[in-house]
Amino acid sequence: MLAWGAQSLASAHAEAALDVGIGRVVVVVREGWTEALGTLPRGADWCISREDESLGPAGSLRAARRALAREGAVYEWLAIGPVDVSPEAWAVVPELVHRVGTHDAAKPRYDARNGHPVLVRASALAIEDTRPLRTQLSALGERVITVRVGERAVLCDMDNPAQVREVLAAKSQRT
Repeated sequence: MLAWGAQSLASAHAEAALDVGIGRVVVVVREGWTEALGTLPRGADWCISREDESLGPAGSLRAARRALAREGAVYEWLAIGPVDVSPEAWAVVPELVHRVGTHDAAKPRYDARNGHPVLVRASALAIEDTRPLRTQLSALGERVITVRVGERAVLCDMDNPAQVREVLAAKSQRT
């Protein structure tokens, strides 16, 4: 529900993901939120999650995977990112794609911390898995590559309007 300038943070994420070449974007929300969040750019769609809220982000991931499966859509790779990360974080996706090689997943690392978005081979994640993504990636062991990136935005955590304003202010100082 947070605003990112003149658009919703969800819409800004969809736009940023599309801008780096992601062919299809699915934004997962709870029922009733789409009207408040506005429109998404062409190439992005809403996915209404009816998963138990106690699942948190794992429920969102499952809802998206289920929706894609119902459509009959087959994707080799999934780029997965939470909405509380700065949309600028999507800029690392081309580097993840370049570096993933034969691994099943690539996760960005800035300084000493892993961040988002992550790139995962769709076949490496079970659609019905409700474990947190971190746990699912951990289970893949050495099939996950960590990619050092220069984009601090992969670590961003915005949970309220004040944090969004801070990130936007820092962004405007850099440009």
